[in-house]
Amino acid sequence: MLKISDHTIELIADSIVGLIRQGKLVTTAEGGGRQTKNKRTEHWLAFIRRVAKDEIIFRKGMVKYFKEQEVKALNILGGQKAINKAIEDTVSNIPKSKSELAKLIAFATPKIVQALFLEATNIFAELEIGIAFDVLNPKVTEFVETRVGDLIKSISDTTKEALRATLKEGIEAGESIPKLAKRVEEVYEDAKGYRATLIARTENITAHNNGALNGYRQSEVVEKKEWLTAGDERVRPEHAAMNGEMVLLDEPFSNGLMVPSEPNCRCCILPVLYKE
Repeated sequence: MLKISDHTIELIADSIVGLIRQGKLVTTAEGGGRQTKNKRTEHWLAFIRRVAKDEIIFRKGMVKYFKEQEVKALNILGGQKAINKAIEDTVSNIPKSKSELAKLIAFATPKIVQALFLEATNIFAELEIGIAFDVLNPKVTEFVETRVGDLIKSISDTTKEALRATLKEGIEAGESIPKLAKRVEEVYEDAKGYRATLIARTENITAHNNGALNGYRQSEVVEKKEWLTAGDERVRPEHAAMNGEMVLLDEPFSNGLMVPSEPNCRCCILPVLYKE
């Protein structure tokens, strides 16, 4: 599993705090508890606004990453003098190269830490907690290490397999270098389109919800978490059935998840406070 040092996460957190102090990043204490339907709606809307802002930035970064990788793949393909199995291996292995993995890690890690940090800070403000959120808490660093490691593997594996499959098909059909290049372009067209959007949406929902969870943990005033949906026709049936479900902070919901984190999910969690 990918190992991200505590020092690295600390540096990212310090830079985020600096941006907040400079007014370049704003945290707000929007939302509410579960007292009324309106408060629940306000909470979800405030949450999704925060996620949407980070999603836009994340998606742009993923598009840039895929564009640069596409150029590299096309340049390598164009420099081949003969069409053989080596082309398939050389081009399809680009996403798994050390340089490409390092680039993706360098992009994704601070974005995920920032989303988590800002959501947790917002939770502290909302709950009127007068202490600083500890981004180096073991539960936080464990999430970041695991999530970034899984993300890097998923993205690179998906791109590699898409390139390998289409190039193999083209080579077996006896296609020329220009036709093979067209196939590579189609792989990256998908990557820059729906894949970049899906990745950005899923990772930001996951990071923000984990920020909320860790904020609730560190607050010491929250006993349980509650699943909250958007409450509209777009909510998947299994999530609609879970709306309002409450479990202890370190217990999974009935679907096995600690927080909403499935592809294209828009759900979030609410705090259930300890009774005085």
